[in-house]
Amino acid sequence: MKRNLLVLGAYSVLTLAMLWPLPLLFTKAIPGDGFDGWQNYWNIWWVSKAVLEEHTSPYFTRYLYYPTGVSLLFHTLNLPNGLLAMPIQVLFGPIVAYNFIVLISSALSGYGSFLLAFELTRSRWASFLAGLIYAFSPFRSAHLLGHMQVFSTEWIPFFVLALFRARQGKSPLLPAIFLVLSSLCDWYQALYLGLFTAIYLGWLTWKKALTRKEALRVAAAWGIAGLMLSPLILPMLWEMSRYRFMFAPTEHASLLSADLLAFFIPSEFHPLWGKWVGKIAGHFTASLSERTVSLGYAPLILALMAWKAKERVSLWLIVGLSFVLLALGPYLHIMGKTIPLPLPYAFLRPIPIVAMARSVSRFSLMATLSLAMMAALGAKTMGSRLLLLFMALILLEYWPSPYPFSPPDTPNFYQKLAQEPGQFAILNLPMNWDRPRYLLYQTVHGKPLVSGYISRDDPRTLVERMPVLQHFRNLGEDIIKVDLAEVTPSVMAYLGVKYVVLDFYQMPGGEEREKTVALAMEMFGKSEPIYKDERLVVYRVPTPVKAVPFLFLGDGWGKFNGSFRSIRGEATFFLHAPEPSTVHVAMEVSSLSGGLLKVGVSSFRIRPQEKALISFPVEAKAGDNVVVLGWEPELKGEELRVWSIRLLGPAQRRGAIEAIAHQKWARP
Repeated sequence: MKRNLLVLGAYSVLTLAMLWPLPLLFTKAIPGDGFDGWQNYWNIWWVSKAVLEEHTSPYFTRYLYYPTGVSLLFHTLNLPNGLLAMPIQVLFGPIVAYNFIVLISSALSGYGSFLLAFELTRSRWASFLAGLIYAFSPFRSAHLLGHMQVFSTEWIPFFVLALFRARQGKSPLLPAIFLVLSSLCDWYQALYLGLFTAIYLGWLTWKKALTRKEALRVAAAWGIAGLMLSPLILPMLWEMSRYRFMFAPTEHASLLSADLLAFFIPSEFHPLWGKWVGKIAGHFTASLSERTVSLGYAPLILALMAWKAKERVSLWLIVGLSFVLLALGPYLHIMGKTIPLPLPYAFLRPIPIVAMARSVSRFSLMATLSLAMMAALGAKTMGSRLLLLFMALILLEYWPSPYPFSPPDTPNFYQKLAQEPGQFAILNLPMNWDRPRYLLYQTVHGKPLVSGYISRDDPRTLVERMPVLQHFRNLGEDIIKVDLAEVTPSVMAYLGVKYVVLDFYQMPGGEEREKTVALAMEMFGKSEPIYKDERLVVYRVPTPVKAVPFLFLGDGWGKFNGSFRSIRGEATFFLHAPEPSTVHVAMEVSSLSGGLLKVGVSSFRIRPQEKALISFPVEAKAGDNVVVLGWEPELKGEELRVWSIRLLGPAQRRGAIEAIAHQKWARP
């Protein structure tokens, strides 16, 4: 036990050294580039708040995309980190909690791979070397920039070790627990470990070393893990059967795959040769964190020595090569150039869990673990001096210091906002795409946000469906046509928004800033800002003098393409009415093949290749009223294009009647 604690302590000390200046900034900043890191910082804050204050599941929050909230099932919540950091956060705050996870994740990654290598080599020094390779690999250094869920690799070697022992007769419960921990850190890891298990069983079968009883123990471990994860897996499967937002775009599989050369060049994070390597890596298709899969020359030399000495490397060689091939993506890339040679990933891509993986290069994690095991096997017969030399070379190769750090830069306004009582929401601008810094600010002020920043954009959020929000998202109108000045107070009241915050540090110059500011002035410019400095302009949303009805989209709508949205089969929209009334709705639609559009008890014949204008009344009760559109095309599968949808005032209704008389509008 004492030796194990010394090993764990050694990896902890080395983590502090390798990630210098982490010891100096442990209470002041988090490692990374100040982007995705704040999302994971928020994850730690939210898990603690959900469990200790809200007493609710962390996998759903109303603190983002308020008031409806959003599911976090497909978000990289990495629950084990949040739970592990909870007491640290309560005592010392989220910065220390975040850095504690960084420290413990690296130390446990090293320790877990040490134990796994010791199972193979029975050499403590060779096993310690394996831990250095796995814990301080360039892959982990790259994802520390902001991907804590990817950086949390600690449970993988524990699973593999427990799986080996379960096959030999130990309880399958322990590998199941480590599989659950890995999966909850990052669902990618469940995929990796599933493939590893399949390769392992295949290798045993090839070696004629697998009995039926052993296979059942391995299956039992996966079955137990499946049962433990079923409260999450079952609703995820249900959502996957109805929606597609959780699946990564096809082009990402190619763009975010590894370049073959990337495995054999040094790390870009190295203080001596990193800039030179960066000039080469700049030709690769992926971003810095996703293209960094360097294996290192010293580990490769040790692995080659193990192979030449005919050590037991066949399993690890097969696993390593398999995951390198998968990390290369659907087609081979060399120096950024695509070679139209289909690779194994192209054939796995149709599998749903594979299609969910956006960043294909991350398969290389298991290649790093395999390399660490082969290197340990190559080093086990070395003399102590030579082995220490290789350890030093590995640390030198992998050295990423000084590592970049990002201090929180929360504006003073949010400190004051935290003191304001009451439940109300904040609308942060710009929001044409989601900024992670708004999550950082929320950890200070604690108020719900109308938008957010999650791993997969969920089209069910009101940001994508409600006017005003759509205007800021698209930097222009969507298909719902409104008078912004008239409808904005009612929409803001519906959303519970009290303050609108324009953050000019989050707005680059040019069209994005001009359109965001112009929309804000149109909606809120009649009021004086309640707060203003060089960075922020804050408006308090006025209470509507008279609430007005407005529309927002429901389910069944295609993405806005700049001009229209399409529907196939059935779609819905909502009419929010402040009081019971009869409200008239107008739509402009078209179809290539024509067909029948049903709206409640009314039906409209849409002619082929002609825009049609339709109008219909809705008997609205106070609150939200759902309107169902049913589309029956003449040609099966043909979409209905909806160019506009609006509410008609009295004057507009008279114009509609005249238009129908002149056959400009489609007749029921």
